[in-house]
Amino acid sequence: MRRMKILNIYRILFFLIVYTSLFCFIEGCSKKPIFPQSLNNLQLVKMIRGEEAIKEVADLHGKNISIKDAWVAYYGKSRSNNAVVWISRSISLHQALKQTDLMMKKIMKNGNSPFHHLKITKRSNLKVFTFLGMHQKHAVFQKKTDIYWISASQKVFKGVLEHCLRM
Repeated sequence: MRRMKILNIYRILFFLIVYTSLFCFIEGCSKKPIFPQSLNNLQLVKMIRGEEAIKEVADLHGKNISIKDAWVAYYGKSRSNNAVVWISRSISLHQALKQTDLMMKKIMKNGNSPFHHLKITKRSNLKVFTFLGMHQKHAVFQKKTDIYWISASQKVFKGVLEHCLRM
């Protein structure tokens, strides 16, 4: 009888571990991004999330985007020394891959795009798109269900990108 109780406890523990692991895998262990108060010697000026950030992402694209959450962090005050990090959380991993791919294809194929000098590199096992435009350097990459777009002045870009790759 005691052996049966122990066996049942192990079964329940096994089930809980498998269920939790599966849930985290499916949901991407939905952590909120952590934006530090200071990033590469730039102070966090403004941080928005949720519905307001989702609206800002939609405004940036000129249409509604199918995402379940978003964050936008603004760093620095001067035009020559600043950074903005947009993160949109897609509904699924498949959707995140599709949205990133479509966005980058549109940028590459649009002859009127303000973006140029596109490079694709592999960093931290992620495909990272970097390019220039609008007096800044930009990076786009997808990490699980999160899509990152970084816009920063040239002198702080590398540090901001490195931080975001570690987020």
